[in-house]
This record gives sequence, structure tokens and C-alpha cells, in this order.
Amino acid sequence: MNRSTRDSTRRSAGPKIRSIRALETKTRARLDAVIEKLGIRREFPPDVLEEVDAIVAAPGFDDPSLVDLTAHPFVTIDEVESRDLDQALYLYRRGDGFVVDYALADAAYAVRPGGALFRESLLRGASFYLPGFSIPMLPRALSEGVVSLNPEQPRRALVVRTFLDAKGHATKSEIFRARIISRAKLSYDDVDRWLAGDGDQFDEVPYAESLRLLETIGTLRIADQAERDVVRYHRRPTEVAVDEEGRLTIVPGPRRRVDLYNEQISLLCNIEGARFLRSKANVALQPVFKVHERPPESRVAELEVLIAGIVRAHDLDEAHWLWRSRRSHGADGESLAGYLARIRVVGPERAIARAIHRQAIWTNRRSEFAIEAAPHHGIGAEEYARFSSPMREVVGIFTHKEALEALGLEPASDQEADRLLQAQVVETANAAKAIQSRLDKQSELIALDAILGEDLDNGRPPRDGVVMGLSRNKVYVDIEAEDVEFEIKLYAEDLAEELGGKGEVVEGGAVLRGPARELGIGDRIRVRVRACHRGRWAFDLE
Repeated sequence: MNRSTRDSTRRSAGPKIRSIRALETKTRARLDAVIEKLGIRREFPPDVLEEVDAIVAAPGFDDPSLVDLTAHPFVTIDEVESRDLDQALYLYRRGDGFVVDYALADAAYAVRPGGALFRESLLRGASFYLPGFSIPMLPRALSEGVVSLNPEQPRRALVVRTFLDAKGHATKSEIFRARIISRAKLSYDDVDRWLAGDGDQFDEVPYAESLRLLETIGTLRIADQAERDVVRYHRRPTEVAVDEEGRLTIVPGPRRRVDLYNEQISLLCNIEGARFLRSKANVALQPVFKVHERPPESRVAELEVLIAGIVRAHDLDEAHWLWRSRRSHGADGESLAGYLARIRVVGPERAIARAIHRQAIWTNRRSEFAIEAAPHHGIGAEEYARFSSPMREVVGIFTHKEALEALGLEPASDQEADRLLQAQVVETANAAKAIQSRLDKQSELIALDAILGEDLDNGRPPRDGVVMGLSRNKVYVDIEAEDVEFEIKLYAEDLAEELGGKGEVVEGGAVLRGPARELGIGDRIRVRVRACHRGRWAFDLE
């Protein structure tokens, strides 16, 4: 699996694709054991359900203080199987520029500090997603019912309205509560095909222009990121899914332009929301931000040396492949964003470019929630918050609450109590990120056991792979096939025979060299499953 910074850039568009086929008993039992070990709460106590019943009975759709936007053709765009719809959009032109209305489920109206629902949300931290099922932070009667922005039904929403100039730059923004009606629940696949000219199903709908502007504005925002040297990594997305037999497998994820466009709208909302929170620093406000530190200079220096080693090992054209960073070459140097964009290639050297991109990803720190505003390196923003997931993250509910209080749309809370709550929200939100990461990893391991176990049982021919990274003890390999893709680790002690003895890492970390053979980052290799001992897979090199 691709190891990358767990950032808003993918999850902002919604949960990863998860098959909804039924899991086989053994697979479900292994996932349940992981859930139990991590202490994830699955059942909701009676007082929480009582609050839910009260909200369902009186959801507040007729609140006269809501701005009436029901005439605007909002839509949601999600995966087909998504049910917790917390973002809807409506885009339109204004003079030479644009307006983005991003409507977010008004979960803060239902989930309030001091209540059972907020207490439960704070204990959970987030919704958790696994292959085939999810464990929601809020009961489904809310997260898939009266709070979710389901189509053709009135809903409460917190709207972040952003005004953009002709180049897609934000000029100002507003935040307010509204009543909306989403016209349709659209899928990424359908919208992507339509934008590519495949089909006419959206040609005459009221939101056709909004969808076209999604591409226009998304493209402008992507170009703006490139101008600001925001790194866009070339990586192949992978997804853990459920196969026809109910087992887990790891498959190539979709490559859709609409994901990138939708991502840009979500990022815009969160950036503008963070600017609003920061602008209210002079009032009693306890905001939560998401921050992402730049990679340490030492890691950047190591990457430059490593790339030089890869170039030498593959005897590549230095004029094209060497990275002369600004750290080492000053004004004559090249940004990492520019370098990585330049070496995206097709053909026989594609594997080397992919491996370099992967090495660049591994230099990154993890993003985290924090009380103090700080830049988010991964998206090139001076401040960033999480407005866009109010039903799936407790930090979203708390962030909405603080914004609403700053706007005077909710009564001010006790400041000392809010400061304590702010610290708890940050702690539980970061803990929830770590839990989801462990769920993803365990799901990958279960899927890997199924894939490799079948290879071993059936005596499958060797699989093709690319070396993505290495150390003295391990070699990381991406296995590529049309219907499956995954990462494996080759342990140096298992490769002693192929290497001809103990290997040594040379060329700045680019090559594992043994007396008989060497393996280099970017090498195409073939591997065959040899055995599994105590949960660790061993492989033979062809």
C-alpha cells in the first residue's frame, strides 16, 4: 500500500472506496478482533438514543433564522455506497469570477457540549471505516438520516460561501446557517464520465453548470497550487475491498479527475474556515487547526543524496534526473514540486520515477490537530481547519460550534470549560487518526494474507514488482497486476542465498549490494511466495 501523509487531500472527498459485499466469517472475525483490541465503541448507550429520538422528532428544518437556499441546486458527490453525506456544493459565476457555496451538514445543531451525543462523540473521536462496513461516530438515524444531506429533503446546513476571482483566488468568504435541499446524490464515477464527454445524463439538469464549474474552478485551483510549488505526488491509489468470496483483496483505486476537483473545493472551504477562526483571535474563541510541518532539512538532504544514488545506479541522464535542490544550490536550485512534476514519465523509466516519488512521500511528517494555527505544508496553506467532516469527526462538530458562537448564531459557552474541551477534542481527534491508520494497516495485512496464501496454495507463477525502498534489513516492493496491487517486504536474511551473503547499502541508500547480486530502488523484479512463518511471508527472487 502507498504510505503517505494522512491528510485531508484524499479523505476530504469522503471515505475511501469500500466494497459492500458480505464478508466471509473468518475475515469478519479477524476484523472484529482488531476492533476489540483497539477499544472502538460500537453500541450507543440509552441516553444517546434518547437524544437521537428527540432530534429526529424535531430536526429544526423550519427554523426561521436559517437563510433559505432551497431554490439553489445543491448536489452531493460521493462514492456509490456512501450514506453519511456531509458536503453538498453549488457553484456559479459572478461577473468575471465565481462563487462557491459549500454546504456542510449542521451536526453542531444536534450534538451539543453537555449532552449525551457530544460525550459519546468525544469518546469515539471519529467514524471508522473498514472494508465492507463502518462504525459511525453518530447513530445512523442522524449520520445517514436527518443530519445527512440526503437528496430531495430539506436539511440544515452550515454554508461556507467563498468568492473567487477569474484565476480562482479567494477574495472573501462568508459563513452562515441555511436550509437547503440537495437535488441529487451523484457518484464520482458518473460525474467523472460526464465531464469527460461520456454520456449526456447531466446535460439538461439544473445543476449542469455547477458541475461544469467544478472542473473549471478545480483546474484553476490545481494550477494555483503548482505556481506555489505545492508538491503533487505521482502515486497509484490502492483500496482494500471485498472480493466475490467475501475475502479481502487490495486493488488499484480509481483515477478520476473529479476527485481532484472535489478535493480542491473541500480544501478551499477548510482554508477559508481556518482564516475565519484566526481572524477572530481577539474574541473568546477556542479553535482547532490542522497543521503539517515541513520535512526536516536533514530528510531533504538525505533525499537529494538518495536521488543522486538512484541516478548513478541506473546510469540515467543527469541533466534530466538529478535534483539540485534550493537547499544546496540556492536560487539556482529547483523546488521539489518542480522536480517531481518534471520527472513524471511513461515507458521503461516510469518505475524509477514512481520510486523517487515514493521516497519523496516518505520524507514527510504526519499532519495533526492542534490548538495553535500553523502552516499546512502538504497543501501550501498558512492555516487550515476541518470544517468539512462534521458528522465523521468530533473536531468538525467542535469547529462548527466555535464558528457559530463567533458569528453570534449560538450563545457563547463558558470559556474555561471550552478551553478544557478544546484540549480534549484535539487529543481524541489525533487518537482517532491513529486508530484509523491502524485499521487500514490491519485490513491490508489481512488482505495480504489472503492474496499470498492463495499464491502459495496454488503455486502461482512469480509476480512482477518494483523496488520502492530498502534498508540493510528490508526491501520494499510494489507488486503490480491488472486486478490487484499491493506492497510486500522482503527480509534481507531471507535473501542471503540470492545476494550471495550479507548485503550492504550503498549509493546513498539507493542500492542493496551483495557479493552475488544487488537490488536497487526503481528496479523491476519478479518474486515468488516461498513460505509463511509466524505471520511473516518469505519470497524467492527470480
